[in-house]
Amino acid sequence: MGDSDDEADFSKMDLGNKKGPVGRWDFETQEEYSDYMSNKEALPKAAFQYGVKMADGRRTRRIGPKDEKAELDRQLQKIQSIIQKRKQLAEDSGPVGKNVRF
Repeated sequence: MGDSDDEADFSKMDLGNKKGPVGRWDFETQEEYSDYMSNKEALPKAAFQYGVKMADGRRTRRIGPKDEKAELDRQLQKIQSIIQKRKQLAEDSGPVGKNVRF
């Protein structure tokens, strides 16, 4: 006889996704697992569509001297505008008291 009803036929069964998330039980020791977790890089599913690929991984936030310089320039512009307003008020109405707020 070919197949008996007593034994299950696993050849037609859907095994699903064979590669699941890697867990602690996939490693021999705790040290191997901690090494794996420390070297693991986070790649969200949408990163392949929307991320910016770089040599050392995907870039998620803009950081660098260019952005720091732009932030400092914005702060300087705000400070200069406040100083200019105070000078303008001082010229128009005399000395500025402490109760004047901008």
